[in-house]
Amino acid sequence: MRTLFSYVAISLDGYYEGPNGEFDWPNVDAEYFEFANQSNAYIDTLLFGRTGYEHMAAHWPNATGPDPEIV
Repeated sequence: MRTLFSYVAISLDGYYEGPNGEFDWPNVDAEYFEFANQSNAYIDTLLFGRTGYEHMAAHWPNATGPDPEIV
């Protein structure tokens, strides 16, 4: 049996990005990484829209960080 989990990020004003495409409001800290790592135990496929995929495809080849599971 497959289960679909949806994680949606949106600001209180209903917009995901700022007027110039900036995505600078999320608080990505140790608590978020703990949440993300726990969630990863249940995920075998990620589905992105075109814009999200393009952002992540540009990020992943150059990513550095303390947690290779996230980057």
